[in-house]
Amino acid sequence: MAATRASRKIETRSSTVAFSPDGRTLASGYDDVVGLYDCGTGALQRKYIGRPTENVTHVSAVAFSATGALLFTCVVGTQFNMSGPIFLYDTNDRPRRRELDLFGLGSGIRKTEFSPDGSLLAVVGSNSNVALYDVATATRRLVPRRVPPS
Repeated sequence: MAATRASRKIETRSSTVAFSPDGRTLASGYDDVVGLYDCGTGALQRKYIGRPTENVTHVSAVAFSATGALLFTCVVGTQFNMSGPIFLYDTNDRPRRRELDLFGLGSGIRKTEFSPDGSLLAVVGSNSNVALYDVATATRRLVPRRVPPS
């Protein structure tokens, strides 16, 4: 007989979602708020609030590091379709927020990826530039130049 999992309703609106690596938590972003929900109970565990401004429309991306200890968020602004702030949040009991510098990444974020050990975050901007961030210090380590087509 196949095992079945009881489904719980998570009450939220969302523009983006991501599961934690252990599958127990769902990050859901909407407006300038990201909520962490228990997948077993549907209960809101924690709420992260970005920097609300009249230019922010919604959270455009959320991602967990491989260990689940960090949560990446990015919001989209309305003015000139610009990206809003990118934040890294600690997901432990004493969360802290770090803002990342977006200089040189264009008007939006296309993709993000944590390194397997969670020490680096790669971000691809709308202009195809790539930035590498040290997540411990939230500083940029490297900005590779775009390779021109051959």
